[in-house]
Amino acid sequence: MFFFCLFLSRTQQHDTTNTKILGSPKRGIRNLFGGEHNMSKAQLSSQIVNTFSSILSKEKKNIVFLLFYETYRSHLSVFLPIIPLLKKKYNLILATQQQKQDALEKSVHYAFTIPWRVQNQQGQYDFIDVHVDGIDLIITPDQVSYNQGKVDRTFLSKTAKRLYLPHSLIEAVGATDTIDYIAVPSKIAMEKYQKILKGKKVRLLEMGYPKFDESLKNYKTQKKPSNTIAYTPTLRYQQDFVHINKIGGVESMLLEWLLNNTSHKIIYRAHPLCVQNQHTFYQILKVKFAQQKRIIFDEDSSNTHINQADVFLSDCSTSAFSFSLTTLKPSILFAPASLKFNNTIIQTATQTQLIPVAKNLLELKIHLESLYKHDTQDSFKQFREDNIYHIANSLEVFCQQIDSIIKGVSQ
Repeated sequence: MFFFCLFLSRTQQHDTTNTKILGSPKRGIRNLFGGEHNMSKAQLSSQIVNTFSSILSKEKKNIVFLLFYETYRSHLSVFLPIIPLLKKKYNLILATQQQKQDALEKSVHYAFTIPWRVQNQQGQYDFIDVHVDGIDLIITPDQVSYNQGKVDRTFLSKTAKRLYLPHSLIEAVGATDTIDYIAVPSKIAMEKYQKILKGKKVRLLEMGYPKFDESLKNYKTQKKPSNTIAYTPTLRYQQDFVHINKIGGVESMLLEWLLNNTSHKIIYRAHPLCVQNQHTFYQILKVKFAQQKRIIFDEDSSNTHINQADVFLSDCSTSAFSFSLTTLKPSILFAPASLKFNNTIIQTATQTQLIPVAKNLLELKIHLESLYKHDTQDSFKQFREDNIYHIANSLEVFCQQIDSIIKGVSQ
């Protein structure tokens, strides 16, 4: 007997009544692997094949937008402006993990949730090995890397071409040969992909970064400073109670330090998975700082609030570059030597000299105090123009590249 993925609504377990949260739903949604399913794995696979077979077109080529997780759903939503054009030529299907009844689901021909793994009574995962004839192209912003990449390579189809949409503007994320094409956003990312994938058959396409274009289009230059710091750490994985306490302690310490050593308001933006899965340390932080008027917890999936900050503070998130290259405002990476950060973002920041790296609180204080002494706008603008492909034109390029990929499928 197997369990499949249920998306259940549940109320907050902690009292965060006074916590200021941006973009938060009234009831939190959590991804739970529970609820007994009365179908065997073979029956579930058969249902997936039958469902897809009933909606695949024989007249048009079939494109599936696939989400293994909901984390990077917004990377598909940016395609909304070109969906009507693509729908005229192709049969578009959205396969996701959570029904949201949003504009993305309503824009395609078909949209439904689909499990890609099941969990048995011993708590172990088993992956659904299913092939559907007739899928021509699978586009995804996710990679799961399970079974030595077999899930990424074969789920839903063993023959369809696969296009991967990276979630980083400058890093070579998802650099594996389990996919056929990578939509490379920038020259600096291209160099890293070429080095990692040397000798592999993956095609690297200069396609730009639609999410960056969207952010750039929506950003409105501020006439005066907002006296706000955006603190956006990378994903903190939960392992055990000791680890949870350590993470919560570090985050709490830094927030308290910012309160005591600056006069800024602080927008705390946790990684989307921390919010989506209601990570314990994140809930603890919201409770602890619920009465602190200067701290706002931002759970909005857009960058509307973040981009209004005067400075972006992170540990090693690629979002620091996205922020500075969008707003032309400074970012700082706080990477204490004791935590042994060897992330490539730290290396990139050091090499480009665009974003300072603070190894301790004293260095962080020095960088914060010197923010307004140096004008970095020209440096960010030049880096942006020199590196990012097809600025403000990436969606048109995507249409052209998708047409080319499909034509290759036809040959």
